[in-house]
Amino acid sequence: CTNAARLRTAVRTEYRLRRADGNYACVIDVGQPRFASDGAFLGYVGSVLDITERRQAELAREESEALIQACLKARPIASACLISMAVPCL
Repeated sequence: CTNAARLRTAVRTEYRLRRADGNYACVIDVGQPRFASDGAFLGYVGSVLDITERRQAELAREESEALIQACLKARPIASACLISMAVPCL
C-alpha cells in the first residue's frame, strides 16, 4: 500500500478487520487514485468489501477436496469413506 500511495497507483489488498462486536471479518480493500483535470493528485476513492462468507466457503471446499484426496489414496477404504461423506462413487 505504501508504494501505491507514493506512486499514486491503484491498490488492492486483503486483510482481517476486527468488527465492533469483536468478531473478525475478511475484507478486500480497493482504491483508485483520483486526479484533477490539470493532473494534480486529489487522493483515493475506494471501498472495503466483506468477503468473510466467500473465505469460509473456499476453506470448506479445500477441506472437502483434501478429504476426498485422502480417501482416494487409501483405495481399499475409499468407497466406504466416500459413502460416509454422501458423495457418489464415480
